[in-house]
Amino acid sequence: LIAIIALVIYYFWRRSQNKPLLPKIVKPALPPWQTAINELDELSGRKHWQEGRIKQYYSELSEILRRYLEYQHLIPAVEMVTDDILESCRSNAAVAKSSEQLGRILRLADLVKFAKEIPLPPQNEESLKDAYRFVEQTKPVIQEVNAEKQEVTPIGNPADVTAKPETVNETPTTNE
Repeated sequence: LIAIIALVIYYFWRRSQNKPLLPKIVKPALPPWQTAINELDELSGRKHWQEGRIKQYYSELSEILRRYLEYQHLIPAVEMVTDDILESCRSNAAVAKSSEQLGRILRLADLVKFAKEIPLPPQNEESLKDAYRFVEQTKPVIQEVNAEKQEVTPIGNPADVTAKPETVNETPTTNE
């Protein structure tokens, strides 16, 4: 009887606060680079190009990379053409080094989608590998700092740190 009364009180208390009876468990969102890797894994598993759906393969590959650029590096790539994306990438320090690799993927995707280009199977495989490499090379690097191992390094010559401390007056003094 006490349990039922407690549940009724809990129900009305939660309702008065405009909250659901049971709190929702929210799954934390994955970082954009991890989402891109997962989507590339899914694309690889669908085997579009092996089954002749080359245009669909490159459309999805291009979309994955464009969304990644938008969410991870704040480059509005979904609404841009390839040349504009590459220009934005060259001016973004985090992506600049890998912009040539991205350019190869996006240009081949454009040829497949708009010029009905049919790449060779090794090119299809290489495009996917390049996409993985691009995401891995441009994802943010998280550096963990361990407070226990953190040391203060003195200014000056590191050899001086291990040397025996010098005394100001090395001659013994006598009181007379």
